[in-house]
Amino acid sequence: MKIIFTGIKYLLLTLMILFTLGRPARADDYAFCDDLVKKMNESYARLDSYSVHFIKQERINGELNTEDTDLLFAKPFRVKMSWRSGLKRVVVAIYQEGENNNRIRVKTGLGFSYSTDPLGASAMKNNHHPITASGLGKVIELITANYERARKNNELKIVDYRDTQFQGQATSRLEVLLPSEKNKGYYCRRMILFAGRDSHLPVNIQIFNDNDELYENYTFLELKENVKIDDRSFQ
Repeated sequence: MKIIFTGIKYLLLTLMILFTLGRPARADDYAFCDDLVKKMNESYARLDSYSVHFIKQERINGELNTEDTDLLFAKPFRVKMSWRSGLKRVVVAIYQEGENNNRIRVKTGLGFSYSTDPLGASAMKNNHHPITASGLGKVIELITANYERARKNNELKIVDYRDTQFQGQATSRLEVLLPSEKNKGYYCRRMILFAGRDSHLPVNIQIFNDNDELYENYTFLELKENVKIDDRSFQ
């Protein structure tokens, strides 16, 4: 009996290690994952504009900061972020590529507005990325670039892929491990993606650092595709 229990213990330990470390992807893994990444890019290519409830979590100085916004986006690159919570000093931030000397127009909670450099210290405070890297398109670019490079180099390890739910929404889940060596230049060690099963667009993306701490967590809810844009949309 002791031998049986010992055998079961080592079997469970082995399964835990395999789940944690992932495994080299097989052909049937690629069939699901390649299709997911392909459809995600195709779906975004069909978008001209969208609105979405965007919840951003980023680890700053060891703590996860949360910002809750309504995001409006129109191609080629116009973005308007209206804060629901998490940033009292700013109510709205608007960036339109090629307009306003490529500066952000900021509306404050105190009733005045100003323009600022999107890469400047005030705009980048408590942010991992500038507003010029916001939105679904930039997230898709990040996922695709890391996935395709790791796949090409035979360095992609797939932990999990399946159809599932995220906050009550039908999604496809993909979890991968990427090489941790800094000189290889991958964005992160572990990445989890939930893409809408109908829209094929990201619903949630979780990025983990080398210590397997949640580093970035971006959620896109209540997506409305190809919304009407007029002259007042980015005022």
